[in-house]
Parts: sequence; structure tokens; C-alpha cells
Amino acid sequence: MFQLTQPDITADGAILVYTANGICFGGSSCLAYVSSAGQITGASLPRDLLQAEPIRISRDGQYVLTLGAKTELIQLATGQAVTLNVEPYGQGPRPIGDGYQTLADAGVALLAGGQGEGPLLYRGGAITRLSISKPPVLARISRDASRILYETFETGQPYQLIAYDVTQATETVLAQGPVVTPSASPFSPPAPYFLPWLTDDGLQAIYLAAPTAGQPKQVYLVSTRLGTFHKLTDIPEGVSSAVISGLGNIVYAASASNRLFAADTATGNLRLLTNRTPQIISWEGGAAPGSLISLHGVALSRTDGTAAVRIGGLDAPGVDFGPESGYVQIPWELTPDPTAVVPVSVGAESDSMFEQVFSLTVAEVEPFFLTLPATGASAERPDVIAHQDFHGLVTTADPAVPGEILHFYMTGLGPVSPALGTGQTTPGNPHYVSATPLTCSFTELTSTPVTPLFAGLAPGLLGIYQLDVQVPQGLTTAKPQFQCSAHNGAIGISYDVASVPLQRCFRVRRPANPRAKQCGFRGLFRPFSSAPPGPSQ
Repeated sequence: MFQLTQPDITADGAILVYTANGICFGGSSCLAYVSSAGQITGASLPRDLLQAEPIRISRDGQYVLTLGAKTELIQLATGQAVTLNVEPYGQGPRPIGDGYQTLADAGVALLAGGQGEGPLLYRGGAITRLSISKPPVLARISRDASRILYETFETGQPYQLIAYDVTQATETVLAQGPVVTPSASPFSPPAPYFLPWLTDDGLQAIYLAAPTAGQPKQVYLVSTRLGTFHKLTDIPEGVSSAVISGLGNIVYAASASNRLFAADTATGNLRLLTNRTPQIISWEGGAAPGSLISLHGVALSRTDGTAAVRIGGLDAPGVDFGPESGYVQIPWELTPDPTAVVPVSVGAESDSMFEQVFSLTVAEVEPFFLTLPATGASAERPDVIAHQDFHGLVTTADPAVPGEILHFYMTGLGPVSPALGTGQTTPGNPHYVSATPLTCSFTELTSTPVTPLFAGLAPGLLGIYQLDVQVPQGLTTAKPQFQCSAHNGAIGISYDVASVPLQRCFRVRRPANPRAKQCGFRGLFRPFSSAPPGPSQ
């Protein structure tokens, strides 16, 4: 299965290139799986682009640029290729930023120059270093290679959008954005801000910017020669991406809620082309029939706050749906098959011209421990574990103790006995017990097996399971790992791991808090709480 991304098209629309990203759901079939492949439609290419990763095409349709382990410029008519970068880890000439509009006509390419060096212009076999004053993070070049538009930033300084005249070797600052704040990780630098796009002649451009601090971004039209600009859109939710046509007469803008607009640059007239289209970006949970999973994306709920989700062609009950996230139960009636792809659809507005496409695989059992959102500076997401007496969740401030019976909240434990209908909240009586045996253990330096006291649907919740186990005596680490696995038909063993904050047990005569400090827990055990903690429903 492939997900098609990063399209690029010629000026006349005759040739399309794109990247097909392979999606592998696990198992031995992934060992020889193609992870990424460049594809071309509308032209024949006597050269294999498979495994090329992203590719870009010149607007005259004569050349493509491959952005894989090595950067190659390929002439479509002959298949002749010039390797521009064969160095490991991308230290040699490579496209700047996303690589869009980095190819001019006749195979002229705008490239990054390597470590700390200025950009390069490749033309007819010769490379010229450009006297650009600042390192670009995103760049566009006109079709005749006479003008370049680039975005630059450095921490503590404002984002800048700069036009560069190749012939005159002069620069014009077109716009300044907010001050760049330090990134939380050295491996994820700040993202570009302006996301510019250039007309074919390079005389006009668009960019995204917030009119004032705190407001959503809008589209601005700017003259690259004069530096004059004006705001082209006023969309309440803001604009997430936009492009300008080669002639500069039309701008297409996608809003943050997946609405698509067309703006006439001469008159400023803004037309809505299509309404909100849901887009699932990711999901999380144990993908097994009956289980609740979380969906994350854009425009998942309609403007009236409702959502219509179908999984494998069956209605799937939704819980707490908003524009960006929601929970949905995989129907009990869905036949599990870890080797098959199941479509997931979210109903769009009635006047949307597009439909959302997403898929997942559904197994009979897929153990998954529920977690809470990360808080503060920590990226760690604590697991949802209740104390024996249900007075609260197990946390580092209120850890478990050896001998205590803990209640883990999970999804993906599969069929239960007796059976329960899709959309039904689990009653308190009878107990809906998981039919699939679980193998569980606590792990420090060695593994200590434990036998589940109960595994089944949690009363009062929809599609969520409760697993009760007793913490073994003798654990000494502050956060041992707890693992549970189950046999999952054709794909073998499925498992998940949770971290359990644990009070290390010491023998003391007069503990200050007998419940939490004593060696061995002797409090009241109740198999269920009237209101077990878990995700909001």
C-alpha cells in the first residue's frame, strides 16, 4: 500500500511527479518493503526512479531532480543523469528546503552549498556560488533563473523574506516576521514561517504572515522588484498553505480547517471552492474490534459539532469529537484481519468536493495501554493506572507499592464473554471478561511473571478494558516496566509495555503513611470503581 504525497507539476499541467510512500503494517513482509518511490505521470522515463524518494520537475517539463541518497538531475527526453551529490548524510549540493521551484527551465538548478556555504546555481554543467548574504532555509527560482526568492532565519532574530537578483547580485528585503525562538531539540530546527511561492517570471510572489501577533496567517501578494505588498485574504481560521499560478493571476489557498479558496490577484475577489474536508493524520490505540481508538487530524467534526465515522463500511460510534481529535469505537461486527487494509472515513460537509481517505489494519487482539497527555517540559506520557482502592491514579507523587493490586486501562484486548453490542457502554453486571489469554510480567533486571486477576471491559466506559494485577514483592526500581502480550493469529505475538511508578519498599517500624510506605499493601480491594479513571468520554 502506498500513500501519494509531494506532487509537483509542469507549467502546462501535462506532466505530474509525486512520491509514493510505502506503508507497512508489520511482519516479515516489511523486510523487503519499498519505503519510498518517485513516480512520474505524463512522460516516459528510460531510467528507474524507484527508491528515489521525493522528486521535483522543471516547469518546462524537460528535467526532474531526484532527492534521494544522492541528488541527480535527469533529462526526461534522453534519460541522461548528472549526479550532483554522492556524499553521505547530504553534505554535498542538495535542494534548499522542500525543493519546490528549485528547477528553472533548461535544467538550471538552485542548490544548497553544503556546510556553512552559500547556495549554488547549476547551469549547463557549471556551478556558480551565489553572493547571497544569509543562509536560506527555503528558496524559489524563476523559470529563466534571473530571480530568487528565499526565506532565512536565525535564533533570536526575525524571520526574513528576501528577493535576490541573479544578474545584478543585489538583494531586497521584502518582509520580516516574528523573532525566532530556540527549538526544543537540536534535531528539529524551527519551521519556515513565510512559505513563499513565486510566479514564473519571478516578478511577483506570495507569502504567509500574521497581520498582527496572535492572529492566524493570511496570504500577502508582493512585488519582488519594488517590495510593495498587500493582504490578499481574510479567512477567519487562517491559511495553512498557498500557491500562486505561473502567470500570477490566481492564488489558491488552503485554510487551517481544510477549506480551499481561489483569489483573483487583480480584483482581490475571494471564492470558496470547497468546504471543510476531514483529514485524519494519525490514530492511536489497540486496533481490535470493540476497542476505542483516538483519531487526530483536521476538520474531523462538522461545523455543527457532529461527526460521522465509518470503519470498514460500518458505522463507528464517536465520542468527544472536535475539529482536531476524537475517539471512535471499532465496530464489534468488523472481521479482524491483520493482513487486510480497512478504510476509515469521516463525513465531510455536504458541499465539500473532496473526501478523506485513511486506512488501518484491524487484528483480533492488539494490547495497548492508555496514557495521559504529557505535561510541562516532560515529553513522557504517564500510563493510566488506578490504585487498588481507586482513590486516584498511580503517579510519581503517589506511587504504587509492592503487594498492591493495580488497575490498568487498555484497549485492544479483543472479544469478551458475554458479547456486547457496538456503541454500548459496559454495564456493571455481568462482568465482560476478555476471551484471549494474556501473558504479563514486571521487568527490572529480570522478568517476574504475574497472573491477571481480571481482564475485561471496564464498567461505565465504551470500548475500554480494565486489567487487574498484583505488584510482586521484591521489586526495587522506581519505575519497573510492565508488559502484557497475547497471541494474535497470523502475525504472532502482539504486546505493549507500561511504566509503573513504584514506591521502593523499606522495612520501617512506624511509617508516616501506612498505606503508601509499608512493605506489602493490605488495603481494601474492589474489582471495579463506580467511576474508573480514563480518557474523557
